[in-house]
Amino acid sequence: MIHIVYVVHNAHPADAASLPVFLSWKRKHPGKVGILAADNSDRDYKAAHPVDTPAKRKSAAAFFNEVEYLDTGDNPGLPAAYNQAMKKILQKDSGAWIMMADEDTVFPEEYLEKALQVLASPPEGLTFMTGLIRSGGRPMSPTKGYHRKTLPSHYVEKAGHYRNIFCINSGLIISGRELEAVGGYDEDYFLDMTDHDLMERLSSAGKNNAVVLPVTVEQQFSGRSSLSLEAQKKRFGIYKKDYTTFCRKHGKSGLYCRTEIAKRWLMLYSKYAVCKAGGRNPDAQ
Repeated sequence: MIHIVYVVHNAHPADAASLPVFLSWKRKHPGKVGILAADNSDRDYKAAHPVDTPAKRKSAAAFFNEVEYLDTGDNPGLPAAYNQAMKKILQKDSGAWIMMADEDTVFPEEYLEKALQVLASPPEGLTFMTGLIRSGGRPMSPTKGYHRKTLPSHYVEKAGHYRNIFCINSGLIISGRELEAVGGYDEDYFLDMTDHDLMERLSSAGKNNAVVLPVTVEQQFSGRSSLSLEAQKKRFGIYKKDYTTFCRKHGKSGLYCRTEIAKRWLMLYSKYAVCKAGGRNPDAQ
C-alpha cells in the first residue's frame, strides 16, 4: 500500500492544491492508497484557525471522510513531521510505501499508476522511486549524486533502474521499513537539505537502489515566490543553518560551505536590486 503524506504550514490541509489528485488515486485504487495530512502549522495559527469546524466539514467533506489528520505540534520542522507520519503509518502497515508530497505540486494521474506497476514486480532490493521532476521547464531532480554546481550531464533524464542517485522529497516513494532502518529523517535539520541528507545515508548504507518512473512532474514553489523581503531573510536564515549542518555531517569544508551560502545570499538580494532598479516593488513580485 502507498501512503501519501503531505505537510501543510499555516493553511488548512483540505485546501491543498494537490489533494484532489490524491483523492482520485484513492478512489480508483481502493485498499492500495492512503492519505495523511501532517499539519505543521504554528500553534497560534491553529488556535485562530481550527481545522475541524461545522462549516469546513460541510465544504470539505471528502477531506474529513478520506484523509487521516496528524497534528504534529507547534511546527517542529519538516523532518519531524515526516517522522511522525512514518511512525503512525508503520504502526498499522509494516510493509507500507510512503510518498512524500508537496501541498501545492499537482502530480499527473499516471504517477501513481506507474508506481503501482513497479511494486507489482519490483527490482531486487528496491528502496525508493521518484519521477522526472522539473521546475520552470528545466530538470531539477533526480541527479547523479550531490554536486556543488549541477551541470546538464548530472541530471537523470530517463526512466529506469538506478543506484546512488539523489532526488528531492517531493514525489519520493520510499519503503517505510527502509526509511525507518536508516533512522528516518534527521531532525537536526528544520527544512532544507533533508532530502540530500537522506540520500547520502541511504548510499552509505548500501540502500540507494531506485527506480525513476517515466512520468514528468512540474514542481511548484508558490509559497516561496510570494514571500516579502523580511520573510525571505528569515527563510535564508533557515537555509543557512540547515546547509551548515549538512556540510558538517557530510565532510564538506568550511570554505565550501561559506561559498555556497554566500551564493544563496547574493541570489536573494539580486532579485530585489533588479526590481528596485526597474521601479517595481520587490515585495510584490
